[in-house]
Amino acid sequence: MSIDTNTNSATNLSPTAGRPVDARRFLPLVLEVNAATSLAAGAVGLIAGRWSADQLGLDTTTWVRLVGAGLIVFALAVAAASRLRGPDLARAARAISAADLAWVAATVAVVASSVLSTGGVVIALVMGLGVLDLGLAQLWLAGRLAR
Repeated sequence: MSIDTNTNSATNLSPTAGRPVDARRFLPLVLEVNAATSLAAGAVGLIAGRWSADQLGLDTTTWVRLVGAGLIVFALAVAAASRLRGPDLARAARAISAADLAWVAATVAVVASSVLSTGGVVIALVMGLGVLDLGLAQLWLAGRLAR
């Protein structure tokens, strides 16, 4: 950890680049990206349920629309959490990351169940990898806040 005497903020070195990372600045940004992508995916599922179901290879729109509505609620909660600071922000980020990792586990289960078309599997895996990336970034940054 290093202390920037100009801004009096604690930073940690990035594990890959060796550059300082200000978790107090970047964690809210990552959460905002999570909220925005969740809102976008949720809106598509809710508004264009038939199209979404067709892309996934599903016969019914029920689950697509339910998941879409759930993603919109999740996005609102994540956006609210991005406004928190200090230990509250770290706690919220860990809880959101747990939800993201649960999404990834559910994605694996759905893909393994063979209910999706080939295109649906690709969509699910790409989305799952994005969610995994956000969840891990949030955990890493939340850990930096605790130091």
